[in-house]
Amino acid sequence: MSEQPQKHTAKSIYGVLKKRILDWEYIPGQRFTEKTLCEEFAVSRVPVREALSMLIDNGLVIKERNIGCSVRKLSVEDINHLYELRTALELYAIDVFAAKPEAAVKISDLKLEWMEHALFSEEGDIDPVFWSDADEHFHQTLVNMLENPALSKALHDVNAQLRFLRVKDITTFARLKRTCKAHLAILESIEQGKPTEARTQLHKNILMGRNNVQESFKKALVQAFQ
Repeated sequence: MSEQPQKHTAKSIYGVLKKRILDWEYIPGQRFTEKTLCEEFAVSRVPVREALSMLIDNGLVIKERNIGCSVRKLSVEDINHLYELRTALELYAIDVFAAKPEAAVKISDLKLEWMEHALFSEEGDIDPVFWSDADEHFHQTLVNMLENPALSKALHDVNAQLRFLRVKDITTFARLKRTCKAHLAILESIEQGKPTEARTQLHKNILMGRNNVQESFKKALVQAFQ
């Protein structure tokens, strides 16, 4: 008796489409139609709509009235504007948070996590999606520690728009090591009660990421359209 093919769910369709976007198999601006996706995955419109909704919530896809869904498309100028906003939000948060007496205690788990990353990351191929998620988690966690829901949401919204680009940032072992070192320098400055130093280290870290994303974005865009 032959095995029946596994039926796709909204979650599995989301996973496939997300990977294609992050791997740039789908180029920025590429459109989706529910009909085509339903045919490809052999499902009804319900799981396809749910999968597309999840992609929209995660900032990978946009939906426009009378046009439909397409992969998020940003220009270099758009990226600069988003990074300027991200920098402003995070620098404000670190200024306030690092000056709090309880800051050193709050960051202990985050520091341990990145010490482990620095110690146990093995040279060789790395998973850019995993590390872009880890990097986003680090910065979002620092802002969340300020316990300002409006600020946390603002950064979350910016991160959602940058997510498919940041996967092009930490793609080599050397870049990963620099990230670990930068994150630990930020945390050590907070631990030592030096908000100005923490701000400087954070600014350098974000700038490094922005420059790397911009260059990788240009190269990936050229390759994707070839």
